[in-house]
Amino acid sequence: MEKKLSDALMLHEEEKQKSEQLKETADRAMARHRQMRQQIEDLEEESCRERSKNRQLQRSIDELSEANETLTRENAQLKSLASLARRETDSFGRGARSIGGDSADLLRPNSGSTTGSYVGDDNDFAAN
Repeated sequence: MEKKLSDALMLHEEEKQKSEQLKETADRAMARHRQMRQQIEDLEEESCRERSKNRQLQRSIDELSEANETLTRENAQLKSLASLARRETDSFGRGARSIGGDSADLLRPNSGSTTGSYVGDDNDFAAN
């Protein structure tokens, strides 16, 4: 009977150790689970911040694209006006030559239609 009692106590002790090991394993698994859940929450917060930054950057891109389009249109209009002004200036120059002027006179200061200015003084119509 003592042998049975001794065997039962030994079996009980082994079961107790196995139970302790399983409890420790479960505790480690739960700690790992909590750690991973925290990592997931942190990553979700970071993802949310990054999406917010992306939206803000996209708004900036849209605004800059719109500004670029506006400036491109304005630039084209100004080039068109400059071209028109050059053509008008050229036609006035031809008229001066046709009434006895020389085209070289147009390049000299204070001669004919250039009185008060010199070729290249007006940067608004500089060739691009």
